[in-house]
Amino acid sequence: MDIISFINQHTLQDILLIEAQDQQLQVIQRAWQAIRTKHGEHDSVKHAFLYVLLQTALISYQIAGSGPLRRTEITQKIEKDFDHLHASLLDSRCVSPWRLQTMISSQYNKRIYNIKSQRIAKFFAQYDQYFHIETTSYHDFYHDMAWLVSLLATSMKQKITNKTITFAVKIFGYGARTVYDQLRHYPMNIRIPLDSRLRTIGKQQWGELSDKQYQEKFQLLAEKFTIPPLHLDSLIWLKYREKVKQ
Repeated sequence: MDIISFINQHTLQDILLIEAQDQQLQVIQRAWQAIRTKHGEHDSVKHAFLYVLLQTALISYQIAGSGPLRRTEITQKIEKDFDHLHASLLDSRCVSPWRLQTMISSQYNKRIYNIKSQRIAKFFAQYDQYFHIETTSYHDFYHDMAWLVSLLATSMKQKITNKTITFAVKIFGYGARTVYDQLRHYPMNIRIPLDSRLRTIGKQQWGELSDKQYQEKFQLLAEKFTIPPLHLDSLIWLKYREKVKQ
């Protein structure tokens, strides 16, 4: 089916119901339920959980297996080791053996772990300024996710349209939706995380274009149907890609 016709069959509310079945969201919900039962719902607990979700999402590339398998693996690890993670973030210990060991022992995300470790260190270098779990309101980030995109791009020295930056905000949104028990739509001005599956779909739809042009095409679709790009990404990932031969 043509992607435009497919999108036209779905409302934003339909997509939110589809997202509720996303394995990545469900594993985050299960982990948070276990963490809050053990640690309570103090802001620093919520912030630590959301911070580590952001951190791990920023290195979710060149993975083995599917994204949901990777998200399940790392989120279960966060739940298991949350005591250590929370304590580490409270006293701002930057270099944690947990981060490196988690990648080395990962079934799905051990590729180029040395480069990913450097990426984690770059993100943590901005911790005290932007992300400290006791002095920063992650609820404010949730209310203004475009601001969060900007901070992440600044921290990582990347463009706000970069795939890992926008994907990290999508995972953050899933986490914040869970810990605050409040649904906020992703902003229209956060671009879709352009990856190989979207390039394949884009090539079938519009022919051979640059990554920037594909992203602009998906942005136009988002605006045409009034579906924010990160929600459009969910529809494509969870439903439409099944109809496309990779």
